[in-house]
Amino acid sequence: MNAAVLLLFACSEFALNNPPPVPPAEPPDPDPDADFGEPPDWSTCSAGWFGQYYNLPADHPDLEPDAAPVTTTDLDWWDDTHLATRRFDGSLDLGANWWPVDEGIEGDPDYFAARWTAWLRVTTAGAMPVVLGAETVAWLSVNNVEVARVADDELGATSVDVQVSSGQFPIELRFGQLRAGASGLRFRIADGDDVQLCYPDFSGE
Repeated sequence: MNAAVLLLFACSEFALNNPPPVPPAEPPDPDPDADFGEPPDWSTCSAGWFGQYYNLPADHPDLEPDAAPVTTTDLDWWDDTHLATRRFDGSLDLGANWWPVDEGIEGDPDYFAARWTAWLRVTTAGAMPVVLGAETVAWLSVNNVEVARVADDELGATSVDVQVSSGQFPIELRFGQLRAGASGLRFRIADGDDVQLCYPDFSGE
């Protein structure tokens, strides 16, 4: 799959209309040790994401808001030692003032990370428009290839055309919140006519 890496530093607002529908059924409990099992049964799957949320201590050395990391390599934000909770998320258009983790450690509810996984099915190869905005930083990968990154000091949203092949692939979004007092995320596929998302079919079921 051809996928160009895009580095985005955008502050422009983008209107987010027609959010994804509520999933038709409760998803099954996942196997926490598996990221993806076999490709899902697309006729019965729930449209959504497996979300994992991580609580970062206030003295974590990688929390540098003026120098947002360019890559996820060597970051331990998504290690199990920081894992706070797992849940099903039907939409990642989460908006501003979003604080999903508060365990009472120093700095809470600031300084956290998240990772979402799902399956993506593409009917027609070409440009898949997505809307992505993060405060502070987020990475989008399709089929284990990074296709977009956004790092911002305020929550905006940018429309990006991601080039995808036809077929079914794992899709992943990683997020990091690096500064106190502000957090937010906006992500959605802007045109879903030729694409479908599915909550992962975990191999441990």
